[in-house]
Amino acid sequence: MAQLDFQQVHDLADNFLAMAKAIGAYRYNNPGIETELDQKINESHKSVLKYATKLYTVSAIIIIADEDVQNSLSTISDITTQIKGTYAKLQKVQKAIDVAASIANLGAALFSKDPAAVGKSINDLVNIWKKSIPSIQAKRKTAIKPKRKI
Repeated sequence: MAQLDFQQVHDLADNFLAMAKAIGAYRYNNPGIETELDQKINESHKSVLKYATKLYTVSAIIIIADEDVQNSLSTISDITTQIKGTYAKLQKVQKAIDVAASIANLGAALFSKDPAAVGKSINDLVNIWKKSIPSIQAKRKTAIKPKRKI
């Protein structure tokens, strides 16, 4: 088992905070979401923020299997970049809920100190995000096209 160093844990916290901001921006930019669905996103949003705060402040040892440390951290960083850039463009609220819940599950797995749970939750987040991408692409296709000059 490997122990993450201070910088790696700090980078994880930065990623969780960035993903939490993306979730918050989605909620802010979609005020018409049904109350029940908004509550689900809100619960995940709070969890992700909680895990970001804990990662910044807690001195717990985060354990990931040795061979997976750099790969896992890189995957989390990559998915964070994608989420920061496109989460707000998700067209279906359920997809936004699924992604937010998956991020919260990753936070829980990190604090469980169970390497198998961490690996599974990273894979789950990647898979759920990949399934959400068609929703973003569909939104781009239906966007208003600029008028032609006459």
